[in-house]
Amino acid sequence: MTIENALGNLHSGLAGKGSRVAFKKNDNHTPVAEPRRIEIRELANHIPNLNEFLLEQHRELATDGVLLLHCITLDNRRQLMKKKLPFFWILGWMHLFFWHRLLPKIKPTRKLYRKVFGEQHRVISKAEILGRLVYCGFEIESVFNDGRQHTITARAIEKNFLHTRPSYGAIYKMPRVGKHGEIVMVYKIRTMHPYSEYLQDYLIKHHGYDSGGKGKIANDFRVLSYGAYMRKIWLDELPQLINVMKGEMSLVGARPLSQARFSEFPEDLQKLRTQYKPGCFPPYVALLMGDEKSNIEAERIYFAEKQKSPLLTDLKYLFLAIKNIAFNKIRSA
Repeated sequence: MTIENALGNLHSGLAGKGSRVAFKKNDNHTPVAEPRRIEIRELANHIPNLNEFLLEQHRELATDGVLLLHCITLDNRRQLMKKKLPFFWILGWMHLFFWHRLLPKIKPTRKLYRKVFGEQHRVISKAEILGRLVYCGFEIESVFNDGRQHTITARAIEKNFLHTRPSYGAIYKMPRVGKHGEIVMVYKIRTMHPYSEYLQDYLIKHHGYDSGGKGKIANDFRVLSYGAYMRKIWLDELPQLINVMKGEMSLVGARPLSQARFSEFPEDLQKLRTQYKPGCFPPYVALLMGDEKSNIEAERIYFAEKQKSPLLTDLKYLFLAIKNIAFNKIRSA
């Protein structure tokens, strides 16, 4: 068994190519596309211009129509590799990551990769395929993994995220609530799979928050394998200095939140937050109050002090935050 055999031919025995649309017949025995349900029998891994294809299916479906999609995810490939290469699967994984995960996402090599490999080796994570569906105007209803492939049921809705620009790069931008309630695009080093930003509402709805009380989503499959380490040493937050130089953020201040998370905060804190710029070093880091409830209390303490002495408060909290990070007492979100 070669590495390439372990990586390729994964679709054998799975949903093969065929009619992408479920058909019915009218009185004249003419095939007519059924507008309420479409099943894509070809694996999403093999479909070129995947977003354009999903948008086309969205246009064909009536509102609330259902799309059924099949995909071999990154996790499916990992599990299959462990079975076929029990002692050398890590070598296969390195091969997969470099050739079929990294090269297609780097601009200089993207076109060359497509010419050489086409679509047959496309690697898609669970987060990416779900995020693409949400981006194109679908709401995820169910996800089933039989160990070989994921089967996703998604419903067409009116809301989409086509006004935003999904990113593949190492540094990406997240929409966050800033001063005066304006949306600020906050820079971060990627610690999540592409298109993860579109799954926030889905994960909160279906997974909720973890039991640690730190406001983190439970079982967050969007995080990359090395992402947790980067967050631990706060490396992922470094690009926020770009926002500071642009005047959108301060070194110290309330953590920039997504609109969904911001709406969950108490109304008094929402008003206080929008009076100031968000910060790279939030109050809970300085005060070591990282769980969900004390996090809110930390912001109240910070804002009360800042209203009395803005400059001295920020200097104090900056010193305490750097000390706590240096001694590894608290990690990035």
